[in-house]
Amino acid sequence: MPRPSMTHDPVAPTLFRLMGAGASTLPLIREYMVVWFVGLPFVVLPMIGMNVLQSTGDTTIPGMVLTSTVLLNVGLDPVLIFGLGPFPEMGIAGAAWATVIARGSSFVIVFAVIALRERLITSRLGPWREITTTWGRILKIGVPAAAANILLPISMGVVTRMVSQFGTEAVAGFGAATRIESFALVFTLALSMIVTPFVGQNLGAGKPERIGSGVRVASVFSLSWGVMVLVVFLSAAPPIARAFNNDPAVVTVTVRYLRIVALSYGLLGIVNLAAAAFNGLHTPGRAAAVAATRLFVFLIPLAWAGRAVAELPGLFWGVSLGNVGAGVVAYLWITRRVRSTTLRSAAESHPSSP
Repeated sequence: MPRPSMTHDPVAPTLFRLMGAGASTLPLIREYMVVWFVGLPFVVLPMIGMNVLQSTGDTTIPGMVLTSTVLLNVGLDPVLIFGLGPFPEMGIAGAAWATVIARGSSFVIVFAVIALRERLITSRLGPWREITTTWGRILKIGVPAAAANILLPISMGVVTRMVSQFGTEAVAGFGAATRIESFALVFTLALSMIVTPFVGQNLGAGKPERIGSGVRVASVFSLSWGVMVLVVFLSAAPPIARAFNNDPAVVTVTVRYLRIVALSYGLLGIVNLAAAAFNGLHTPGRAAAVAATRLFVFLIPLAWAGRAVAELPGLFWGVSLGNVGAGVVAYLWITRRVRSTTLRSAAESHPSSP
C-alpha cells in the first residue's frame, strides 16, 4: 500500500498555503500531517468514547484518560523528535507520532471500559425505525455541536494566517505557544466535558437549580485556574518556551503570546463551559452561537485591529481581548438561560390556582 502523501492531494497544500505556508515549510507540514491523517481515527474515536462514559455518569475515567494522554504526549515528544535512548530521531514526524500514540492509548483504555465494564457495544441492531429515531436525536445535538467544534480550527487557521505575515519565526513561535496553551487548558477542557452530562442529568431530573450552582462553581474554577496559569507564564514562560524551541526569535514570540493571551484563559474556559452547558440543555444551536460569537464578533475583528495598530503584539492582544469579551457574553448568556429554565420548572411544579 503506498504511503499517503499530500503531494497527491491538491486540497491540503492549498489550505496550508492559505494559512501562510511557503515552499520551504510545506515539506515539513507534509511530514507531520501524513502521520496525523493516518492516525486520525485514534484522535476522534476516544472523544466519542469519553462522551459515552460521561453520559453514564462516569467522569473519573474520562478525566484521568484526558490528563494521562496529555502527559504521555508531552513525554513522547522529545523522545521521538530528538531520538532519545533507543528511539531514532524522527524530527517533526516524531511530534505527530507522539500525538497518535498518546491518543491511541486513550482509545484502547476507553473502549475497553465501554466494552468490558459497561457492555455498551453490541452486534444487535434492533428495529430500523428505532435506529433512525435514535440517530435523529443524536444528530439534532451532534450536528450543531460539530459545527461549533469546527469553528475552533477555523479561528486558529485565520490567526495563523495573520501571524504568517511576520515571518517563519513568528509562525514557529505561535505554533509552540498554542501547543503549550493546549496543555495549560487541559483541566478546563476536562471540566467542560463533564458539564454537558451534568447539566443533562439534572435537567432530566427536574433540578435546574443544581445546574445554576454547577455553572457558577465551574466558572469560578475556570477563572482560578486561569489566574494560576497566568502566574506560571509570567514567571516561567522563557524556560517553558525554550523546551520547545531554542531559537531566540521563536522563544521571544512564544513568550510574548503566552504572557498576553494567558490573561484571558479563565474567560476562554467559561466560553467552553457555556457551550457545553447549552448542549446539556438540549440547545446545541446556542452552543454553536457561542463559538461563532467568539470567532466572528470578537476574536477575528480584534486580532485584525490589534495587528493594524501594534503589529504582532497587537494581534496577540486582540486574541486575548477577544477571549475576554466572548467569555463575558457567554457567562451572561448561559446564566440567563439557566435562570429562565429554573423559573419555568418552578412554575410547572407549582402552577397558580385558577
